[in-house]
Amino acid sequence: MPILSCSRRRLLQMVASQAALLGLLSACGTAAAPPPAAQATSSKASSAAAATTAASVASGPQATATPDKSHRAGTGTTKLRFESRADDSIIPTWNAIVDAFVKANPDVSVSHEPVVGDAYQRYLVEFAGGTPPDVMEFEVKQLVAWGAKGVLLDLNANVAKSAITHPKDFFPVTWSKCLSQGKLAAIPYDTTPVAIFYNPDMFNAAGVPLPPKQWGSDQWTWDVFLTACQKLTKANGSQYAYGQSTWWVYSLPWIWSNGGQVVNKDVTKATLTASAVVDAVQWQHDLMWKYKVWPDAKAAKALGPVDPFFVGKEAMYTNGTYYIPAVKKGIKVKWDLAPMPKGKAGVWTRDPSDSLAESGQSKYQDASWKFIEFFSGEQGMQLVGQLGRGLPARMSVAKSDQFLKGPDGIDWKVFVDATDNEGVQPVTDQWPQMDKAISDGTGKMWSNQQSPKDAYTALEPVVQGILDQAKVRRDLASYQDVGWGKLQY
Repeated sequence: MPILSCSRRRLLQMVASQAALLGLLSACGTAAAPPPAAQATSSKASSAAAATTAASVASGPQATATPDKSHRAGTGTTKLRFESRADDSIIPTWNAIVDAFVKANPDVSVSHEPVVGDAYQRYLVEFAGGTPPDVMEFEVKQLVAWGAKGVLLDLNANVAKSAITHPKDFFPVTWSKCLSQGKLAAIPYDTTPVAIFYNPDMFNAAGVPLPPKQWGSDQWTWDVFLTACQKLTKANGSQYAYGQSTWWVYSLPWIWSNGGQVVNKDVTKATLTASAVVDAVQWQHDLMWKYKVWPDAKAAKALGPVDPFFVGKEAMYTNGTYYIPAVKKGIKVKWDLAPMPKGKAGVWTRDPSDSLAESGQSKYQDASWKFIEFFSGEQGMQLVGQLGRGLPARMSVAKSDQFLKGPDGIDWKVFVDATDNEGVQPVTDQWPQMDKAISDGTGKMWSNQQSPKDAYTALEPVVQGILDQAKVRRDLASYQDVGWGKLQY
């Protein structure tokens, strides 16, 4: 059954409000990093357009399934529609999974329809018009809000009967992030931990020991990291030690490793002014403005239009596995991987994950589930692994020699080990609003017009107001036995 009930009228109202929110989000230039559709472009759709017909809105340039990218496979009479983001680096692999599925299930045909623009806006429009896809792609932090909308099928019963899909076969935290109020909103297909990409030649030239590979090593603490950064930076501004996105979620690993949390474990109270939070963000701010080992916006622009890490002007860059395709395509120097530095509360990282969900309105629920099973099964996960942009969510594939010792030469074990040190973002059904508020509220801080303490003090009542509006929350208490749940509040 669907996770919750939701009327068509209510969905139309959601379409209108979502369009308005996306228009506001267009101003949030810093919050543009994680896959899949969190890289959404802003929608200019008005409330009037959203309330006309699903077809007229869905055909707009911000949320379209383009015929030239669509892929139809099989001749079976059960006809499934699968929508995903329109990423040219991923589409061929998804098509290969579709082809393999229909070959194994000749009674089913599948139309893979990549969505250009904001996939979530398109989903809303299609649900409102009664024409949603059978299977769709979600970043897991979107699932709490979508579970609240009541349009996704609860997959718990399917998993209970499955001979293929079992929770124990997946990375524990990755699987748990698909749960919403005990209901299973989706099945994960990948997870994309954040680690440090670094240039070993720059380390050697500066006489700095290479970072260890082990997460939590005493040889890679905040203090060791800072010392390395100072040696790797040139005073003339031609070379910097470090870089990362200023999107606030990339501060979370530092906050967690300092013993801080931005909310309480019930996700009901904002704790942005806690000393462990403010001190961690201040330390990051100091990397840029006090120690000047991380280029500010002006300094970064002076380094040129090419990613400075790609051309040996930046020794380290923090990002997720989704950075790898761009690195492999554009980098001109040697590179390797290292864990995040260890703080006084240990070492933690963020780990966005992606998943497949099934529409509660699908006429072919059994076939849709069979497709999700196949996608997240051994064969599908092997193809996901070959993409080289994330860990397959199924542990047996991610930890296999075939994946870890693949032809690309990447040390994927650093990312596999990261899953034992991953935090969980404080997601509610108000996540888009919270994300925008914090992103907007930290802008002046990163341009050095506001201190971290002042920025976070101003943000706390704003975030509290958003949390007060939330009706559905990610159950952080359920993570107590795995990963980030070991942290104390």
